[in-house]
Amino acid sequence: MRSYLEKLQGLLDDALNNGHLLVFIDEAHIHLDSDEGYGWSIKGERFWVSSNSPGRTKVSFYGIYVYNYAKVKIFPYFKADQFNSIQLMF
Repeated sequence: MRSYLEKLQGLLDDALNNGHLLVFIDEAHIHLDSDEGYGWSIKGERFWVSSNSPGRTKVSFYGIYVYNYAKVKIFPYFKADQFNSIQLMF
């Protein structure tokens, strides 16, 4: 962990002092079926919650943070995969 933090500190210093861009990229998949519902049930018995969620449907997006400018950009994609990841970086 210490070597990671030392390397990160070096990258941060380099970005601030030498003008090199430092960019963080991450992808996320938000599942649209996360509404768990709520209510009362009998202890020990199965409790069914009605839902109109779209099943396993999800939204994918990439987030980019440019450290030098403290700017964030969000890019929605139908699918976050290796091809879209490469396209995003170039």
